[in-house]
Amino acid sequence: GQKGNWEVAESAHLQRVEQVLQQSEERYYVLVKTMSDVIWTVDVNNPNQVNYVSPSITSLLGYSVEEAMAKSMEEVLEPSSVEAAMKALAEELDMENMERKDLSRSRTLELEIKRNDGSIVPVEVKYSFLRGSDGRPAEIVAVARDVSKRKEAELEIKQSTQQLIRAMEDTIQAMARIVEMRDPYTAGHQRRVS
Repeated sequence: GQKGNWEVAESAHLQRVEQVLQQSEERYYVLVKTMSDVIWTVDVNNPNQVNYVSPSITSLLGYSVEEAMAKSMEEVLEPSSVEAAMKALAEELDMENMERKDLSRSRTLELEIKRNDGSIVPVEVKYSFLRGSDGRPAEIVAVARDVSKRKEAELEIKQSTQQLIRAMEDTIQAMARIVEMRDPYTAGHQRRVS
């Protein structure tokens, strides 16, 4: 009677939940597999323990997922980047001891990562804590983005700015020389005072 109907309804409900969960997992997998940013998680207490890394690691660094998961932080990051990452982690963990803290805060760092071929790629890494049921940090989730093109553009702008400044300074000096040559009283004065 009623017990049988309840079991059928419960079974149908469980099937629907499993179906929704499977669809959600498939969507998540497609999303992670097709994005160019690299996502990874590490244990808070052992940052060298990689728990997950997205397949996009292969296009960014040339490592397979398995190779990347077997690497330590020191093997992948440049020494100055290891230092910066560990300092930032220590600061974030110190903030955990504060009474008032933003539990959903994130932090962004620029780091240098070694590719499989030994070359270096600059990345912007945004990370935050994944919290356990007790609310304490359990894992770090990080998203890394290749910023090589942005760095190249910044360098080009800096070089162009320096060239413009030099050209402007040269123009000012040339104009000052012309003015000096036309005025015998101030001839050579500018060079003597600068």
